[in-house]
Amino acid sequence: MFVNAENLANIRQTKHDPLLRPLRSWTSFVEGNLDERLFKLAVEVLLARIPVSLGGTPQTVGDYWKQVRRPKSHHRGRVETAEISIDRFNKAFKAILTDVEKKASELLDHFTGHHLKLRMAFDDLMYNKSSRFIDNQKLRLSIEFNGKPITGHESLLNEARLSALALALYLASVLLSNPAPRVGVPAPLRLLVLDDVLIGLDLSNRLPMLEILAKHFAEYQLILSTFDRVWYEMAHLHTLDTSQWVYVELFSERIGDPGYDVPVLKTNSDLLQRAKAHYAAHDYRAAAVYARVAFETKLKNFCTKKHLPVTYDKDCSLSLPQPARCKHKTLSWGACLPVRLPGPRWSFLLRMP
Repeated sequence: MFVNAENLANIRQTKHDPLLRPLRSWTSFVEGNLDERLFKLAVEVLLARIPVSLGGTPQTVGDYWKQVRRPKSHHRGRVETAEISIDRFNKAFKAILTDVEKKASELLDHFTGHHLKLRMAFDDLMYNKSSRFIDNQKLRLSIEFNGKPITGHESLLNEARLSALALALYLASVLLSNPAPRVGVPAPLRLLVLDDVLIGLDLSNRLPMLEILAKHFAEYQLILSTFDRVWYEMAHLHTLDTSQWVYVELFSERIGDPGYDVPVLKTNSDLLQRAKAHYAAHDYRAAAVYARVAFETKLKNFCTKKHLPVTYDKDCSLSLPQPARCKHKTLSWGACLPVRLPGPRWSFLLRMP
């Protein structure tokens, strides 16, 4: 389902947002050393649900991390128990980092021209008897740009590349956290909700996200939401042929005076169905508009798939075409004419009741 939300009251995410509570401490996440923040994010949220088998029943990274505790005293038995849990966590955490790197790199390659290569490094946790603290709680993310290692990538890279990195790491963790079930075990419900996560990407880099979802998340129930009308229309156009998406628009409507706002849900039905509905209501102008938009949408999809160049004339208004200046060859239909299609002649059949 693709949701477009418009004209809704502004709601800011804060440290009290329940979606951010798994980080436990908002202040500690946005402040301090980046490697320490990444480690905390990884073990508590990002990689916490990835299963790891060290012999016996598989446990998640989060389960191994919860077992890591400082000993209450330096009694030999307590220290040995703590060191055993730390050693098991070290093995489990290192075991998944290679898979995370590989999967994130595979997803990152969908974003053309990123020129990025990522590596993740982790030194074993160690219990420091002097400070009574568990050292090395750090996860280092090393980035290469154009084949050269860079430092301070969070300040050097632009927002589009940082967003692509973040999305690749997050989606890689989602895939690794939900492996295929064993033979004979029913597949669980897999739900992925992405709420305006592409805000940091320009439009040309948003389309690869649709490719990632189609290729890697075919078994997931997907919900994409956005306030960006242009992105909504673009995604709508590029997913029409799949027949797997439902398009919904959410508006706010004022009730009473001064009154209050209530949400209004609008299902984006098929354009031809809208044209037929207006035709049945004797609203022929609206019926013609929807029929024309449906026809133009088909042409756009066809030209995109066939990589056909379409001439654009700024004097040729899309809403009020001027027949004297807008010849048929300047429109999308003109671009389609040279294409030879197999089988019978390609045509549109529009049937109105």
